[in-house]
Amino acid sequence: MANLKRYNDGLFKLDLWIRRLLTIGESGALYTALCDGVCDIVGAGTAVFTTIDIQAGTLTYMAASGGWNAMVKGLAVPMKSGNLCASVAACGTPLRIDRISSRADSCELLQVMDMDAALLVPVLEEGRVTACLSAFRVGNPFDQIDEQLLQQYAHTAAMVLRTVHLMVDLRRHAAMLEEENDERTRAEQKLAETNVFLNSVVDGVAEPMVVVGLDRRVIMTNRAARDFFQIAEAGSDEACHRLIHHRDTPCVRDEGMRCPLLDVRTAKRPVIATQEHRDRSGDKRVVEVMTSPLLGSDGTAIGIIEAFRDITDRRQAEETIRQMAYYDSLTGLPNRRLFNDRLRQSLALAQRSKRLLAVLFLDLDRFKLINDTLGHAVGDKLLMQVAKRLKGVCRRDGDTVARQGGDEFIINLSVISDVKDALKVAQKIIDSLRTPFVIDGHELFITTSIGISVFPYDGRTSDALVKNADFAMYRAKEQGRNNCQLYTPEMNSKAFERLSLENDLRKGLEREELVLYYQPKVNVDDGKSPAWRPWSAGSTPPWGSCRRRASFPWRKKRGSSFPWANGC
Repeated sequence: MANLKRYNDGLFKLDLWIRRLLTIGESGALYTALCDGVCDIVGAGTAVFTTIDIQAGTLTYMAASGGWNAMVKGLAVPMKSGNLCASVAACGTPLRIDRISSRADSCELLQVMDMDAALLVPVLEEGRVTACLSAFRVGNPFDQIDEQLLQQYAHTAAMVLRTVHLMVDLRRHAAMLEEENDERTRAEQKLAETNVFLNSVVDGVAEPMVVVGLDRRVIMTNRAARDFFQIAEAGSDEACHRLIHHRDTPCVRDEGMRCPLLDVRTAKRPVIATQEHRDRSGDKRVVEVMTSPLLGSDGTAIGIIEAFRDITDRRQAEETIRQMAYYDSLTGLPNRRLFNDRLRQSLALAQRSKRLLAVLFLDLDRFKLINDTLGHAVGDKLLMQVAKRLKGVCRRDGDTVARQGGDEFIINLSVISDVKDALKVAQKIIDSLRTPFVIDGHELFITTSIGISVFPYDGRTSDALVKNADFAMYRAKEQGRNNCQLYTPEMNSKAFERLSLENDLRKGLEREELVLYYQPKVNVDDGKSPAWRPWSAGSTPPWGSCRRRASFPWRKKRGSSFPWANGC
């Protein structure tokens, strides 16, 4: 009966300690209370809770009751045959020792404690020994009731330990989650601030910017893009061809609209394209689209970034410069520079295809008279109307009508089958100018002289063809104007003769090699008109004593006077 009462009292104490242990949340205090419960339940002088790591081969004294706690807490020792806990871990069953001093495998810690009796029970977790509860006292060995009570206490304590450890882990995990949540909140706040900053920066860019996904959906736009393309929201999730190009279908290269998304995915690098758009007022604008791939965190493309630059004014300036460089400002016809460039291209094509090519050189007859009489304004208008009629005659795509300068025009017939074709075109030009021009109330008639040179007969270079057509034009002038002449080699020699004569005349003036003879209508001596009588060379002329040189050219000797210095 006494043993039954002791056993029941022990169970009652065990229940109280288990309830107490469940209220302790901190592991260190839990282990110490666990040892204090052992002393109360089985009447031990002291108790120790030891964890066992079989793989590492170590024993760690986690706590002890009374004053021993500060001495052994946290002490780790290797598992060896002289350690009682190692024996419990090896067999997995309780161990009772009535006289510790009688055992050869008693450890140094027990010798220091100076205890006689010991009771050790294993603490099991999932069938493995993970810890050991040890009770020690002096002069009173432990019996079977003590062993049963301590086993039940160890078994229940194991569940309490697992619960407490789980609660600790849950609290740790909750703390980690809370910390992660705080970090996430801070990151989201930082991201929101960054997005606001980036949106402010992007909206501050003066040029339109659009971000388009691989599915052609517009992800983001800046303020300039929304204003230019009349977009309501920054990211409307509309297809780019609808939002930007106002098309129901995606852009197709065959229709003249390059798709930047396709270009970037094909080239796998930034590309530049030119597009036409209409602004808010409906005016057509030319924009340059600089497109770059938008990469994800793994480096793969997830869309494109389009930056639009309005180059309408630049294009107009370039076109103006080009017009000034290659076109005549008055008539709008190609100038000499552009004509020469096109003529060289036509010559290269004619050489490859072994075809004929003709150059027509035109000069308006008596244009200077009209220009000087009626003024340059009328002359300019006349040139403009002549240019219009010339373009009306030469309508083929490969032909070029250019203004050479002044009242001279030049035409390139890129391909002809026979020389007669060039003559037919020249005659059509002459016929087209027969109709009078009405300018500022003046009815004006103008004709033209045309010279023609043909490749390859009259030259194989552009300079030779133009020069020979010019020679033929002068021949047309000599033939009475208002006609056309084909170039012949004789024209070249006559031109050189004429040029040589002009040079001689200019040098004769400079060297004073020319002498003037004239017949006065009144006798300077008596003021009467002299009677006409024949005069032969070598005799004195009837109008005075002027002398003439024996032959042409006349040369004045150094230091002598001119022949008319004697009163003629």
